[in-house]
Amino acid sequence: MDDLELTCEDILCANLEPSSACALLDSALISKKKQRHVGKGLRRLIDRCVTFIGENATDCLQTSRSISLPVESLIEIISSDQLCLEEEEVWRFVLRWAQFQSDVRTHVSRWSEDERLKVAKFLSPIISHVRLLLIDSRIFAEEIEPTGCVPMALSLERYRFAALPHQFGETDPRLVHRNTPRLFQSSTIIQNDRISLGRKLNEWYGGVTKQAWRCIYRASVHGYSADAFHSRCDGMAPTYVIVLIQNTKWICGGFADVPWTKSKTPRYATSNRSFLFCYDGNSSNSRQQPVKFNIVKKHFALCHDSK
Repeated sequence: MDDLELTCEDILCANLEPSSACALLDSALISKKKQRHVGKGLRRLIDRCVTFIGENATDCLQTSRSISLPVESLIEIISSDQLCLEEEEVWRFVLRWAQFQSDVRTHVSRWSEDERLKVAKFLSPIISHVRLLLIDSRIFAEEIEPTGCVPMALSLERYRFAALPHQFGETDPRLVHRNTPRLFQSSTIIQNDRISLGRKLNEWYGGVTKQAWRCIYRASVHGYSADAFHSRCDGMAPTYVIVLIQNTKWICGGFADVPWTKSKTPRYATSNRSFLFCYDGNSSNSRQQPVKFNIVKKHFALCHDSK
């Protein structure tokens, strides 16, 4: 029976899409509520749905299904450390959900007292799951406080933290940062427990910290030939090449700030910033970091070829 549950779970999760993830999570939680004894398979399915929604939060929480979720399903999502959203975006989604539930369509600046009370009623059981202490003071003052939906005790705590942050311990759950937004959104390699690798690669790139990297070539989909690579990558920069070594958890690759190009004969390209890297995914150390190999001779940084 356990094998059957696991197979069904794998099939369901393999076909998860932003448009269906919230509905599947809701169905799983309804089943959980009906069962006297919750099996490992159902709990595992719930966890995998929450993980998928967390990793694809921007897409999943823009669907019409997300704002019609019951409160139990919403709490399951916004309580997760895996929710890849900045905390102010968590608040904005929660407020949008509460407005939909209360049928209040007007902007907060035009709310009547009756509309404010309706929205506050739906926010009441979930606002404690929004980590208000992590939200910028300006955003709190301009967007959150004007709703009048934050209990006075929470508002005072927020301002006390802004004035005396040293009085709050580092282990306070309200100060635990969620996963950063998924930077390599369409990657099938950098996901789940490898999200930290994506953060480090993006850090090495430098510059903007919140940009997203788009997959333009995937060998398993577009083909393993040089022509397939060049047809999709030529002229593109900056780029990361990310490779998962078959039958292992080792990942290797490199960064290029010079556009790719096809050449009849091998031709070197100069770069000061390009580098190679490797990452041991077999390590049990959750803080395992990739190793970076910088350029030694910049005039031979990259080699363009047609083969």
